[in-house]
Amino acid sequence: MAAGMVGVQWLLVTHASDVTLRVVALALPDLIAAHVLTRALTVTDLSTRRRGDRR
Repeated sequence: MAAGMVGVQWLLVTHASDVTLRVVALALPDLIAAHVLTRALTVTDLSTRRRGDRR
């Protein structure tokens, strides 16, 4: 998967003349990685209550 993404990036950077296409090709993997890291490192529920605690 990673090799395919690098191959597509290389083709677009070396052969495409459209700047927007180049920016999208280089930024999309970074956005995907940022999303995955954010989901992995975000604590959504911190439950420290013990059984029988009434708060």
